[in-house]
Amino acid sequence: MQKKLLVALCAAALSAGLSMNSFAADPVSETGSTSAKQITVKFKGKVINNPCEISTDLGPSSVRLGTYPVAYFDGNDTTKEVPFLLKIGKCRLTRTQTEYTEAKDGYVEVPANLVKLTFTDHGQHAGATRPNGLMGLTAPSEGAKSAQGIGIQVTYQARDKSFQNVFTDQDSSQINVSDMHFFLGEGSNEDGKSLFYTIRMKANMAKIGENAVVTAGDVNGEMNVSLSYE
Repeated sequence: MQKKLLVALCAAALSAGLSMNSFAADPVSETGSTSAKQITVKFKGKVINNPCEISTDLGPSSVRLGTYPVAYFDGNDTTKEVPFLLKIGKCRLTRTQTEYTEAKDGYVEVPANLVKLTFTDHGQHAGATRPNGLMGLTAPSEGAKSAQGIGIQVTYQARDKSFQNVFTDQDSSQINVSDMHFFLGEGSNEDGKSLFYTIRMKANMAKIGENAVVTAGDVNGEMNVSLSYE
């Protein structure tokens, strides 16, 4: 009787085990996997024309530094500063964006820290080094001669609104627009097609050194300004 009961219990246990296995979840087959065996990765970008343009409020005119007698420099090292403006237009400069973005109004939003202005002096210097960050002089008018002991000083308004020399000791200087104080220009329309920003600049004549001897002549200079992007 005990043997029959033991056999019956073993048979019941074996039957229960088979029954439990029959209800267990089937492993996911390879063919039923939710992961595709092939996918397509698409890429999308765009190359645009240079979004910004640069100009001045001078048009084709020159910065008029004025006329001074030689004796003026006996007691003065510099002449009166003459203001002018650099204008950056056809784009929307921003200090908050980190990448170029095309806006719905057609303007490209340009991060100011990705735009640089390069200033290049085309003047000649009497010495091997640039004195006091001054520009050298270009050729005088036909039949005239250049002044001696004089250079041209150009400054820009920095972000803290102080004025800093454009040039140091090199013929070329690169300044990040984000380090400059730029603002919407007078007559600029944020929502219209005349959007532009202005940067305040100043220029004046200056003695190339405290003991420099100034002689009469033309004080002509030429500075190239170009935009570049990162």
